[in-house]
Amino acid sequence: MSDETPNTQRISIPGDAVATALTRLVKEGELDEAGRAEVQWFYSYCMENGWALEDAGRAINMDGTTVSRLFAGRYGAKYDGLVEAVKKYRALTAARGGRRKVDFIETSAWQKIESVCRHALVGQVPVFIFGDSQVGKTTCLKEFARRNNHGQTKYLELPAGATLTSVRREVARACYLSGRLTEMEICNRLPKAITGNMLLIIDEIHRPFVTSSRRTSIRIIEWLRELYDKTQCGIVFSGTNIGLEELDNGPSSPVLEQFRRRGIITLELPPTPSRADINRFAKAFGLPPPDGEVYTLITAMLKRSGLKQFVVFLQSAGNLAANQNKPISWDHFVAAYDKIQSLNRS
Repeated sequence: MSDETPNTQRISIPGDAVATALTRLVKEGELDEAGRAEVQWFYSYCMENGWALEDAGRAINMDGTTVSRLFAGRYGAKYDGLVEAVKKYRALTAARGGRRKVDFIETSAWQKIESVCRHALVGQVPVFIFGDSQVGKTTCLKEFARRNNHGQTKYLELPAGATLTSVRREVARACYLSGRLTEMEICNRLPKAITGNMLLIIDEIHRPFVTSSRRTSIRIIEWLRELYDKTQCGIVFSGTNIGLEELDNGPSSPVLEQFRRRGIITLELPPTPSRADINRFAKAFGLPPPDGEVYTLITAMLKRSGLKQFVVFLQSAGNLAANQNKPISWDHFVAAYDKIQSLNRS
């Protein structure tokens, strides 16, 4: 048995209990919607960082017992002071975050993905995002979740070889429900943990179609449709074009038609970044826009291997320039590329 006191153990209050408590407090007039959002953000922040109650208490100059009562909706006094303490801590974390090096580049894909995710969140509707592998979908979706992590946005990936059980547990984990729950308990409690002002981002939606049986993939998609119908939360389904093809023309497409029709927006991303996006990445690494043979090399690389490899070579060019104590140039990029190509040929 652990000799830790309850306040030094990781917070174990489940997500559905917090969501239910906050809904009750709003109905009773103890919290307004803005206050609910602040407390939900703080709960999510604590859970993502694996905090104990005493960690959370220190953050807002309270004790762990007070935090426990806050999340359980049993504070027993006015919540104004607690909400204000959370707001101050949230502002502090934002200020600290602003001092970190920003390595995310806002491409045209980001602008489109941010727009449809925002629409799904505000409008409480489902949207679909499809595109080739390695075009930056996942990076953009994770960035949206990071920027909108006020307890509203939940990001998860469907696993390879997914089963209905594994998908249910992934969604439950994202909503801070215990991994020890039975499937029946998950199905009963998830609709309480997911409120209408939340956004679920479900990435790699194509995986069940290519790594699971046809029957299993249908059961997974139908369960996700049912979950949306019960909660009416915003929901984003993202995957490669394999997923789009399966939904539109695959052998199970007639069965999945109900799921497909719920998509208010279907965003199809281009297979390669635009020239403007290439220039944005170049600028972020201190390089001028590429032209001539270098631009030809880059476009061929993007077509063959996607955005990730382009970024890897930019990073390698930066390291090479630093080792030579010189400003980065496209010559460093070509040198890094040639070195890797020589290794491939050896």
